[in-house]
Amino acid sequence: MTPLNIAPSDAVRLQADGRISKQELADRIGLSASPCLRRVRAVEEGGLIVGYRALLDAKALGLTLMALSHIPIDRHTPECFNTFEAAVAGIPGATAVHSSFLLRRVVDKTAFPVGVGP
Repeated sequence: MTPLNIAPSDAVRLQADGRISKQELADRIGLSASPCLRRVRAVEEGGLIVGYRALLDAKALGLTLMALSHIPIDRHTPECFNTFEAAVAGIPGATAVHSSFLLRRVVDKTAFPVGVGP
């Protein structure tokens, strides 16, 4: 059980649908709405729920290419990491940096020069 006292599968449902009504969530985990709302607020305030987001349709926005780029770094120091982080923050379309400095970008494929990309 999680700090919400719900099964991990229900926690996954909450993560997949952050817009689920508190009543529907309460019904799924067997609580009335008031205690469910108190528990959700408690875990929000405790930092377990770190935010709610909208997922946008990249294709509908004209962003038709996802590119993964390996970016080697010669030194692994806090200063290098901070410099890298600042540089990545300025890259249009950068959506995530994964371990080993793998940058994920979602862009319009026409943004790449001819001969670059698929």
